[in-house]
Amino acid sequence: MLMTLFLDYQGGTYVSQLVVRDVGELASRLVDAIDWNSVSPPVSRTKVTEFVGSIGESAPSPMAGLQQVWCVSGMLDEKLAIVHAVHTAREEPYA
Repeated sequence: MLMTLFLDYQGGTYVSQLVVRDVGELASRLVDAIDWNSVSPPVSRTKVTEFVGSIGESAPSPMAGLQQVWCVSGMLDEKLAIVHAVHTAREEPYA
């Protein structure tokens, strides 16, 4: 499944894409899915790993009233980070 990710953090919105087998795999793959170097203010790899670890135990929640949209959130460097994932396509494009 191709997922389009929207990270809302510290007033910025960061967009990326990720191919997963199922939605349950999403949280564990966020470390490498998002270009954390583009996030402002910068966040260390250690903080990102802690963030992913803290949300990794909970499954992404489907968004009420929407189809194929999930949300996962947690604290990243003591600030709220929200990731929305939209199922964009079943197959990886250009494969």
